[in-house]
Amino acid sequence: MQEEVETREDDQSEARLTLAQAKKERQEAEAQAKLLSNRITLLKQEEAKALKKIEDTRQRAREIMEARIRNQEIQRRREEERKAREQEEAMKLEGNRLTKEESKQAKESHRSLMLQKLKDEVEAVKREKARNQQAIETLRKEVIETNVEKAQVLKDQTQAAKSRREEEAEEKRRAARAETERRVAQELRIKQEKEEEVTRMEQEELELIHRLQNTQMMHKSAIEELETLISTTGDGRLGESTRTTPFKKASKPSTPSKS
Repeated sequence: MQEEVETREDDQSEARLTLAQAKKERQEAEAQAKLLSNRITLLKQEEAKALKKIEDTRQRAREIMEARIRNQEIQRRREEERKAREQEEAMKLEGNRLTKEESKQAKESHRSLMLQKLKDEVEAVKREKARNQQAIETLRKEVIETNVEKAQVLKDQTQAAKSRREEEAEEKRRAARAETERRVAQELRIKQEKEEEVTRMEQEELELIHRLQNTQMMHKSAIEELETLISTTGDGRLGESTRTTPFKKASKPSTPSKS
């Protein structure tokens, strides 16, 4: 009965230890998960900020380029209009002068020449305008291609950085899992060694108890034989001497309780 009680107490103690260990491991896992979740949240926030900065930079660059192109176009148009006005004014002045100085025939001839010249100049202005427009279009395409290339390079760099961060995070998680498994295995090994040691000590305790009980029985038997021998002898003095110093019977040792 006592051994059954002790066994139940040992089982309950082991159960409490197992529950405490499981609770501790669960708390450690939750703490680690919370830390990882916080780090992941911070990384996502930093990534969002970086992407926002990239988009703002691209938008600013587009706005600057578009404003520059608009200003160049406005300036070019103003210059062409100014030249056209100057040419027109010059032609008017020249026509007035020719009208006063030359005859009607000369005026008509000169006017024809001036008109042809004006037409040629207008055509030249148109051709120059077309060339400028083509140059602006070519510049705009080059700027767009350059921005696209820069955006792709930045995207590739961002993706590479993200991949490196993910690989580093995965490596840390693998290391943490390996360390946890190693510590669990170490704890289980120590537990098994202690259990084996306790088992050996319990066996040794039982053997010692049995040996002590046998020794006590032998001692008791020897005392009984001696008392029987004394009681059957005819020597009264020996009997009296024996009765004055009786042997004390050894008390049975109590079985030590298991810790």
